[in-house]
Amino acid sequence: MNFSIYCYVYSYGVSDIGGLVVPKKSPLGAPFILPAAVALAISFLIFASVSSAQGNGSQPDDAIRGLQALQPEAVRTRVLVLATFHLRQIEKTFKPQMLDSLRARLEQFRPDAICVESLSGSRTREFELRTEAGPFYREVLDGFASRHRKMAPIALSLLKTSPEAAAARVRELLAAASKAAVYAEAEKLLKDCIEKGDLWPQYALLNSPPYARADVNAQWGVFLRTHFPGGPDRARLGLWENRNLKIAARIRAVAALHPGGHILVIYGAAHKPFLDAYLSMMADVKVGQVEKR
Repeated sequence: MNFSIYCYVYSYGVSDIGGLVVPKKSPLGAPFILPAAVALAISFLIFASVSSAQGNGSQPDDAIRGLQALQPEAVRTRVLVLATFHLRQIEKTFKPQMLDSLRARLEQFRPDAICVESLSGSRTREFELRTEAGPFYREVLDGFASRHRKMAPIALSLLKTSPEAAAARVRELLAAASKAAVYAEAEKLLKDCIEKGDLWPQYALLNSPPYARADVNAQWGVFLRTHFPGGPDRARLGLWENRNLKIAARIRAVAALHPGGHILVIYGAAHKPFLDAYLSMMADVKVGQVEKR
């Protein structure tokens, strides 16, 4: 199976998601651009004339839904987001054949491109430099963040907290969320899958709507129930949504290079409900699900 592989940065906070690897023989290369632009312009003029002649008619009130209505679902680019856990959790007991049942189902999807979580070389080096705390980062801090660093102690004093205390509070919230019944069920099922040598039941659970609902409520619903002064809880949720919007944008960029094709996205289970929701809003994308049978 010949796949085009695309790698994306596993982004934290508000940092941008990394680069897009495009095949040299891209269908959107230079020879394609001019004819496509001319055809698009002519199509637009024809459509505009027809629309003007027909009047408003019974067009959908939502502009994007109206755009989606122009493209039959059968010909849209298919995107399948596969929710996964991180295999390093079971690296001591993992065997490739544990994924045979899952692989058989993914082969039926016949992906033209695969998107995965990864760190680009440049971002990897950036983290290495941060770890080393070299002079470069000190210069950047002095040049672009000196005022913030001077104001930080004042703000912390007024808030009667510290970065360490704030981080501890977040860990408490996340620890409480991790005790939700859905995670206990997933952990028990994973152990059973390892014993039987087949991880498919675990993937079936992670990609099910009930798991998605329980996971979103446990991990992110908490930040809409805490009601912290100043709204840092709401900000945390906002940054998570921001991060997933960036990931979805990268996936859409890949889908644009494969019109009518099949795009497989393998990502952490916490991202799937958000990516499915955002990608479902695209005019020429049909979000699919992994076959359960």
